[in-house]
Amino acid sequence: MRKTKYLILYIILMALCSCSTDPNLNLKILSSSQSNKGLRYSVLVLNPDNKKNYINASINSISQTVLSDNVKIYNINPNKDEVYKISIKNDNQPIGIYFILDKQPHEGWKFYFEKPQATSAEFIVDKYKVSRE
Repeated sequence: MRKTKYLILYIILMALCSCSTDPNLNLKILSSSQSNKGLRYSVLVLNPDNKKNYINASINSISQTVLSDNVKIYNINPNKDEVYKISIKNDNQPIGIYFILDKQPHEGWKFYFEKPQATSAEFIVDKYKVSRE
């Protein structure tokens, strides 16, 4: 009888914990008027993405995926003093995030979330450099 009570309590607690998680991956993008020389830049979100495409991604290959169904494009104006927030539906599928700047850096412009367990990520765009906090 006592074990049954603990089992029921455990099931209830697990159900409550699973209901409180946010199913979205929430991104915050911080930039200033010096980001990308004050010019608009784009953030491409591939959902789902795959590791092979991510590893081999170049600015040319990414530009050819723009019209795919799994790509969302966000244009950001760095001259506004705002924190840009993007919410991505998280089905526990790999997500690729690609920053397209005027002068494309060789590294640090793409980010891969294999199994997005985190509910949020923050990025800072400083001139032509993107970093994840």
